[in-house]
Amino acid sequence: MATADNLIGLGVPPEVAKRIGFVPVAIATTASTQGTGALRGPGKKLVSSTFTTAADAVTLPSDAEIGDEIVIANVSANAGVIFPPTGGNINGESANASTAIAAQGTTGNAWRFIKLNATRWLGFQNTVA
Repeated sequence: MATADNLIGLGVPPEVAKRIGFVPVAIATTASTQGTGALRGPGKKLVSSTFTTAADAVTLPSDAEIGDEIVIANVSANAGVIFPPTGGNINGESANASTAIAAQGTTGNAWRFIKLNATRWLGFQNTVA
């Protein structure tokens, strides 16, 4: 999986590179409400997240564009939760409802999200060893 920076280094225009390449992000969460641990900006992101407690949260970016893809992998021993942006939903659930992410090394410790429209995110659960 190419990063946006690698593609730019190969001569791909920056705006194109940001659309087709991933931007790696590391985040350590310490709060449990929607809006905390918020990801920012449009484009594809590959997120390594460390959850301090099982109640800690990551929030999908409110300024993502339709078609943006976010992969979140839990690299900690604690489970956590993922929120849509305020007013949004994941897989057609209630607005603002969170989705659980399992601890590292267990089934469901990674999610892949794609923004479908202004408020809806489609989420696919994965497992990363």
